[in-house]
Amino acid sequence: MKLKKLLQRITVLLVVSIVLNLYLINRLGRIEQRLSQRINRATSEAGRAASDINSLYYQLRQLKEEQEWLAQADFFLEDVSSEGALLTGTFDFRSGTLGAQVVLQVRPAPKDDWRAGYNAKPGGLPTAEENDWHDFPADLKAELTYQAQFKLSPDENYEYRVISRSQDAISASPIKQLPPEVYRRPPLEPQMSWGADGNGKLISATIELCYPYEPPKFPAFKPVSATLEIMQENGA
Repeated sequence: MKLKKLLQRITVLLVVSIVLNLYLINRLGRIEQRLSQRINRATSEAGRAASDINSLYYQLRQLKEEQEWLAQADFFLEDVSSEGALLTGTFDFRSGTLGAQVVLQVRPAPKDDWRAGYNAKPGGLPTAEENDWHDFPADLKAELTYQAQFKLSPDENYEYRVISRSQDAISASPIKQLPPEVYRRPPLEPQMSWGADGNGKLISATIELCYPYEPPKFPAFKPVSATLEIMQENGA
């Protein structure tokens, strides 16, 4: 009799335990479902926010490009001689003034970068260092397209701006660096490789002189000779 009652109690406890576990499993499943829905909503909202930010960035960039007076500037190296590098600059504008004089201004690049401060000004030309600029008149080649030829040293860095002068106004593009890869004579840079035997003992060394970028195909850029100096650790 006692055994029967004990079995009944055990059975009741098992049934209660099973029912409780099923309830907890169902409850956890609902909680997990709600969490999953919230995560999906948060992910969707984050995706929409990122899309809105990208769209706003694109619109701002497009608006900035539309407001820029000088649409594009390209430079081409025509020749290199003892007198310097001869370049042609081509400038495409988004708008222009009829009868305006367009001038390319070039000068050696200063060591300190002050262009950001000047380019941030709302208008006008800088009053300092005006004598450093060299003017090269640009000729009209097509509607809103001008070209100018100029010479400079292939061993220096330069910056440029484009000026438009008319009776009513003077406009200037931001100051930018003249791309050095277009005209500069690149320095030769040594690259070394070593050879060793099976014991790790150095048995050979090779030094190659290479350009950091492909130089223009002109005889003036072709190396005539190279000198290798080897110094001991004591400086001898």
